[in-house]
Amino acid sequence: MKMLKIVMLMLLSLLIIGGCKTEIHEKKEEPVKIMVNQVESYCYFHSVSASGRISSKDEIKLSFKTGGVINSINVKDGDFVKKGQTLASLNLSEINAMQQQTKLAHEKALRDYERALILYNDSVATLEQLQNAKTALDYAKASVEIANFNATHSTIVAPEDGTILKKLASENEIIAQGYPVFLFGKHSQNWLLKVSVTDKEAVLIDLGDSVDITLDAYPKAILKGMITETGKFADPYMGTFEIGIKINPKEVVLVSGLIAKAKIKTQTRQGYILIPFNSLVEANNREGQVYKIEEGRIVKVTFPVEKIIDEGILTLSNGIKEGDSLISQGVRYVKPGDAYQIVQHY
Repeated sequence: MKMLKIVMLMLLSLLIIGGCKTEIHEKKEEPVKIMVNQVESYCYFHSVSASGRISSKDEIKLSFKTGGVINSINVKDGDFVKKGQTLASLNLSEINAMQQQTKLAHEKALRDYERALILYNDSVATLEQLQNAKTALDYAKASVEIANFNATHSTIVAPEDGTILKKLASENEIIAQGYPVFLFGKHSQNWLLKVSVTDKEAVLIDLGDSVDITLDAYPKAILKGMITETGKFADPYMGTFEIGIKINPKEVVLVSGLIAKAKIKTQTRQGYILIPFNSLVEANNREGQVYKIEEGRIVKVTFPVEKIIDEGILTLSNGIKEGDSLISQGVRYVKPGDAYQIVQHY
């Protein structure tokens, strides 16, 4: 009887095991349907972004020829001025006195010369004395010319039609010879944007590179520019290189001092592998992951992120090459080793 029970238990176990195998077989998953992208190479032209201040290429500093006390300043920041318009003048008291002093000295030198000439003709004065008198007369004449020239340049006049960009001094201020009183901008189309870039960016930039320029003052306008000056040496304090960009203002009105952002399109290019966004499993600023079909199997590949562009992610990974198949649709439902079926329409 006991033996019979053992045999029946064994038969029951075999039936259960067989039923389980049948159930497992019946629940076998179907291959996951996927779509794939063919990996393509991508030629990337490096761009450089920077910001700076717009200025007129014809900006000049206006100053007095001589020092003195400023008597009047007739304009303010932003004023439009005409060619020849008087912008500022010095107090002429000292300058007029200098003119009078040199005039009197010249008159005395002329009398001395005329007397020396008469005495020389009468054989009373020597040739050397006559020559000394002539030298003194010439010196006095030159002093008169200098004094008159300084008096003429005791006022500042506009050299061209233009705008007062900055007033740098005030009335009754004592100013030194040649010290700037105004920063003046001629009215022209020669507008320049100066930006600073790093050494790594500077070596990418060449003369003639095109530039897209945007301004906060005109948010909807994209101005075109061209590189006309490249940094030849680094700023000793910042270590950056200054780049000059000539601007085509089109329909907008530019003024000196506007802050602008520049995107420089360089001719320096490099080959990359382009990873479409829809093939990504995971990604951050340093690396990303994709599923690749390799020898009929699904494998996960990690690659370094070099650049992110509108079309996808650029990489130099040796693990992904041109022509590889990356899963694009169904990427969320597969894992390495899964059975799959490639379809044309997901």
